[in-house]
Amino acid sequence: MITGNRPLPAWRSGDFSGLSTNIIDPLTGAQFPGNRIPANRINPVSQKTQDFFYPSPNFGPAGLQVGNWRGQFPGQTGFTHFNDFGVRIDQNFSNGDKVYGRVSYRQLPLTAREAVLPPIGLRDQIRGARSVVASWTHLFSPSVVNEIRTGMTRQAQLLLPRPGRLRHLETDRHSGRDYHRYP
Repeated sequence: MITGNRPLPAWRSGDFSGLSTNIIDPLTGAQFPGNRIPANRINPVSQKTQDFFYPSPNFGPAGLQVGNWRGQFPGQTGFTHFNDFGVRIDQNFSNGDKVYGRVSYRQLPLTAREAVLPPIGLRDQIRGARSVVASWTHLFSPSVVNEIRTGMTRQAQLLLPRPGRLRHLETDRHSGRDYHRYP
């Protein structure tokens, strides 16, 4: 569940009469009459941009200014969907010599949002982890034991670009919005 603050419907059309703050006309320096910006002073491109990037409030009572938007963006995480591989070998060469080795590999594909509101888009990411462990135990006598251990872990994070297109300019599978029709 994601929460956000969205402009109220009246504000989206230039009506700020419910606010105590004076809305000043940048051309004249005077307050807009009744704190309402005339419709002919709102740029249609800006209006479409606002409508696209900032959805209308969908939560709480009318007039709620904070936390008035809720959305669910289920994500694919590497903790629920991953490629995992591991091999372990134990070898007893004698009662006094034991060797152990392990190799592990994990690839975690993630789909992450660059920002929630405004919805800048999605990015794909692959997190990878590889590790190697080796151990040799040698028994010199019943009271003298020697163990040598070593290991290495490497983690990498690969951000995958989307050449030629922006992924958010598609139909968002979570909200059903068709981004091809903007504006």
